[in-house]
Amino acid sequence: PAEDVSGYPRAPRRDHALLAREGVVLCFEPRTDAVYVDDFSTLVVVGDLDEPLCGRFRPGHFIGVVTAVAKLLHAVEPDRLYLGAKDWQQSRVITRMIRDLDLPVAVVLCPTVRESDGLAMSSRNMYLSPQERAWAPNIHRALTETMAEVRTGRLTSPPEVAAAVRRRLRGGLGRVQYAEILDAASLRPVDPLRGRLVLAAACFVGKARLIDNVVFGVPTRIAGATRKADGTGAARKVGTK
Repeated sequence: PAEDVSGYPRAPRRDHALLAREGVVLCFEPRTDAVYVDDFSTLVVVGDLDEPLCGRFRPGHFIGVVTAVAKLLHAVEPDRLYLGAKDWQQSRVITRMIRDLDLPVAVVLCPTVRESDGLAMSSRNMYLSPQERAWAPNIHRALTETMAEVRTGRLTSPPEVAAAVRRRLRGGLGRVQYAEILDAASLRPVDPLRGRLVLAAACFVGKARLIDNVVFGVPTRIAGATRKADGTGAARKVGTK
């Protein structure tokens, strides 16, 4: 109720033109009342994957997502479902639903498509004023710079990582809703940081809520690079080539 569903950018003619340019010959575009009858009451719930990141601030959102996608897959019966990596949590939730329900469709994860300055493409980017649009690439920049510090062992704990992202975005036009680093597959906390990780953030820029992430690996030798230097419990960081 508090989100932008009623005002979400919709441009069907533009969408149809883009689809035609790619050789698409059929567009499935049902009416809402054909998908959800008046007494519709069946929901699909994916467990713990919908709890962190966006799920913490958008209760019930992913229940709606997986229910709608399940209905879409049953109606269309596709061989493949293409999902963008920009909404990493959504891709994980839908992939789990497909696996758990044994739906005969292969998930293809597509890289995030970005503008030339690094801003992740999104329908909500049209909400941005020129000044906000100029600032928005800072979100991806903050994530990539923080990722580099994790990969080299300069940041070794989730609180340090979250603080580094917030510090890089402080004082700008955006308000950080969350910045979090988790296991990329399970979306569970990881401490010490190792394995394949996702560093994700959501930021309000004007009236737009923008999300972005980077997915990367941290070798065990980096994760274990902080050790006690002496009996006082002080720690040192060991550099690696």
